[in-house]
Amino acid sequence: MQIRRAESLKTLNTLSLQAHATAFLNVASDQELAQAMDWSRAHGLPVLPLGEGSNVVLAGDLEALVLHQSNARLQLIAERDDRVTLRVSAGHNWHRLVCRTLEAGWYGLENLALIPGTVGAAPIQNIGAYGAELERFVVAVQCLDIRTGEHLMLTAAECAFAYRDSIFKGALRDQVIITSVDLALSRSAAVQVSYPSLQEELARAGIDDPCPQDVFSAVVDVR
Repeated sequence: MQIRRAESLKTLNTLSLQAHATAFLNVASDQELAQAMDWSRAHGLPVLPLGEGSNVVLAGDLEALVLHQSNARLQLIAERDDRVTLRVSAGHNWHRLVCRTLEAGWYGLENLALIPGTVGAAPIQNIGAYGAELERFVVAVQCLDIRTGEHLMLTAAECAFAYRDSIFKGALRDQVIITSVDLALSRSAAVQVSYPSLQEELARAGIDDPCPQDVFSAVVDVR
């Protein structure tokens, strides 16, 4: 575990604002994350997880241990009929996940293409676009309690998802760090094309019977 001091965060926020972290750790495993919790308590610094910085404005230097999760693991943890359940590490880039699931023939996330940020940030905001929301696919969210170091697993119901909202913006704000998300997808294509701008883009491309890849491409073009 290599804690870096006075680390510049300019490349970790999409506005490229000048800010520094008192301490910084690039976390590649759950073991390193647990060690970071111990280190932060020993040094009296709060912990601040930072993904790709697409939903934050850094107003100044951060007197905290800033944790950047780089683990981008994707596991197939269950299969039943045409349903697959994936466990995706928090550090995985969201758009890259959408691409990987389409390539594997696991459908459902195509409407959520090109949303910036990481998988770990997605449940906090309950990301959504073009007629689809993340909560529809979430099975569970794994977290680490910042205060106790305890591992928690919250079901989708326990996440209290609402429009661009979740328990992670309420009762669990600044209390946990999301480590991975379990998602249920399908091998059967059932596209969602009710959103007007998506319909317009598909019509412009002359596509009357879109497949998931068509929806993905249309979403990317509109974005």
